[in-house]
Amino acid sequence: MKRMPSVVFFFILLLMSVLSCVKEDRESCPCRLMLDLSGIDTSVVKVLNIQAFNSDGVVFSDTLSIEDFDCIYVREVPRDDMRLTLWGGCNAHEDLHIPYGMECPPLYMSSFDADARGETVFRKVVLLKNHCNLTVLFEGREQMPYSLTFRGNVDGYDNDGSPSAGEFSCVAYPSQTDASRVILPRQTDDSLLLDVEDMESSVLKTFAIGKYLTASGYDWTEDNLEDATVILDYHVTGITITYKGWDEEYTYDIIL
Repeated sequence: MKRMPSVVFFFILLLMSVLSCVKEDRESCPCRLMLDLSGIDTSVVKVLNIQAFNSDGVVFSDTLSIEDFDCIYVREVPRDDMRLTLWGGCNAHEDLHIPYGMECPPLYMSSFDADARGETVFRKVVLLKNHCNLTVLFEGREQMPYSLTFRGNVDGYDNDGSPSAGEFSCVAYPSQTDASRVILPRQTDDSLLLDVEDMESSVLKTFAIGKYLTASGYDWTEDNLEDATVILDYHVTGITITYKGWDEEYTYDIIL
C-alpha cells in the first residue's frame, strides 16, 4: 500500500483546518438586516423610529429622517430570532407610552418577527394606521357647550406593537368649528368612557362610548383603524355614530 507523502498530508490537514475556521466564522458572523422603506407615506410620517429586541432585551434602536426612506436600511444584527417595531407620525413620541392627560399621537406602525439566524433577512416595511381620529359634534350648536374627557385603560403600545395596559385620560379640545377632536390609541375592549362636563368641571354625564362604538360595528382589530364621528344632542340624551366612508348611521337613546 502506498503511503501519503508527509507534505501532502500536511497540506490536507491545513486545508481542513482552514475550511473548519471559515465555517465557524460564518456561523459567528452577524446577519444583515435589510428594510425597504420606500413604501412609507411621507405625507404622514417624517421621522421613523426602529426598535428590535430578542429574549435578552433590546438589540438596537434607531431613528431615521425622511431623507432615508428612499434607501434600503441595512444593519448588522446578531443571528437570532427578534421582534422589530417601527413607528412614526406627526409629533410621535420617541417611546410608545402616552403620558397621562395627553392624547395618542397619530401613529403609523409596523411590528413583525424576523428570523435573523441566516446570513440575510429582508422586509418591505408597510406602516399601518394605529390610531383613531374621533370627532365629537353637538347637534344644533354652533359652539361646543361642554368639555369632553375620554378615559380608558390603554396608555400606549408595548415594544412588540401591542396595546399596553395603563391609565389613559385626555380632553377633547374644541376646534375653530363646532367640533371637538381627540386621537385615541387602539383599544383592547369596549371600556372606553366619555365624561361630559360643564364649564365648572362638573360631570354632567358619563357614558360608555366604547360600548356604543362596538355596538355600531367599530372594529379595533382592523389593521388600519377607521376614523369615527360622534354626534350628541344638546341635552346629552341621544348619540349618533358614523364612520369615515360609511353611509350608515347608528343612533342610540341615552338614559340619564
